[in-house]
Amino acid sequence: MSSDLEAASIVHPDATVVPASALTSTNNPPAQHSPASPSASLHVSNLDPSVTDATLFEVFNMIGPVASVRVLRDAASGCPLVFAYVNYMYAADAQSALGELNHSFIKNR
Repeated sequence: MSSDLEAASIVHPDATVVPASALTSTNNPPAQHSPASPSASLHVSNLDPSVTDATLFEVFNMIGPVASVRVLRDAASGCPLVFAYVNYMYAADAQSALGELNHSFIKNR
């Protein structure tokens, strides 16, 4: 990771739990995943307010194909909140991201 990718605490995978024996390699091409593989969402917290959807996409897409990223914003002010959701196309990739990126830093947090 680059030096400006420094701190986010990833918690609470919001997905079906996949047994470790069913997990595939983190960098397999999509063709090796089953078409019926469940997708998965990760809740990413304690973000620096300057972190954008694009920043998170770059970091999390290194683990596996990301379906979407959303940094939540205050409805009244439009200011970013300090958490986001990262949605993976495959639960195995979300599980890998949880293991590899949990308690890592993105932009000093």
